[in-house]
Amino acid sequence: MVREDIVAGLKNALDRGYSFQAAKRSLLNAGYSAEDVEEAGNYLNAGAILPMHETQQIKKPADSVLPGKTKQPQPIQQQSQQMQQIQQTQQAQQQPQQIQQTQQAQQQTEQPKSPGFFSRNWKIILLLIVLIILIILFVVVLLFRDTIAGWFL
Repeated sequence: MVREDIVAGLKNALDRGYSFQAAKRSLLNAGYSAEDVEEAGNYLNAGAILPMHETQQIKKPADSVLPGKTKQPQPIQQQSQQMQQIQQTQQAQQQPQQIQQTQQAQQQTEQPKSPGFFSRNWKIILLLIVLIILIILFVVVLLFRDTIAGWFL
């Protein structure tokens, strides 16, 4: 049984431009068993790359199991067809994610708008009005202090 995480790690390293040997060496250094890494490598080399979530158990290709037989190199056309199938599978997997992201964006734009400036800051506005009134009263008291003082004498 091929381990999904090892296959994904190998594919990721190859996509980033690392050599196949460097990718295998990296997984071995990370603590994966040599047998599991080799099995995943054989799986990828065989070109039988399937979406991992569709299969629970993946077996090695039959031609790599037979002792004494070496795997025949695949023609370039066959390899390019396999690459196209892989790309189509990846695109098919990405489309539902894009649809889901679009739906989430639409839901966010449909949310009710936040309340206006006055409804959020009514307390501050009220305090500013009271402050302005008090300042005006202070200025009036300063200007007419003699008159106001005469009322109490």
